[in-house]
Amino acid sequence: MQRAFIELLKGHFLDSIKTYPALLPTAFLLAYMILHLIFKFEKGALILKFSFIFTVIIMLTGFILKIFIY
Repeated sequence: MQRAFIELLKGHFLDSIKTYPALLPTAFLLAYMILHLIFKFEKGALILKFSFIFTVIIMLTGFILKIFIY
């Protein structure tokens, strides 16, 4: 995840996604969670739940693909 974050900071979005595909959804999840704690969005809990499920699916898919393809 650290290498993917460094690639993202350098502006290499495709390399970042290839290194760790779940970085951007994880960053969104953390940022939205912090904003929801501060501003108490009306549908915030629902959005966080679906975002968490989406992020876990991407993490597991990336993990399985790396095991069987690489």
